[in-house]
Amino acid sequence: MSEFKGIDGLLIEIFEIKEQKNFVVRSQQYEKAAHLRDREKTLERKVFAILYGDEDYDWKKYEMFINKYLKDTYDIDYDYKDYGSVRQIIREFKLKDLGI
Repeated sequence: MSEFKGIDGLLIEIFEIKEQKNFVVRSQQYEKAAHLRDREKTLERKVFAILYGDEDYDWKKYEMFINKYLKDTYDIDYDYKDYGSVRQIIREFKLKDLGI
């Protein structure tokens, strides 16, 4: 996989962490899942800071941005609770990065 940049790079990292987190939760590796959750939240706050500056983190505002961005850029309807949605997003990012 080539190096993703900017918002796309951060988002692909977030979505890969979500995928890993889902796997370790199913494997009952809760300490590892907690670590992944913390990393995921740190990256989400970083994306939010890039978009909104010093404004306090608002997960609803973050989710609205992600939904709109993914719909406009990749024509993906994103549901953060849907594991299949996360896998589809990772696939679409990689395909776009490859020029497909």
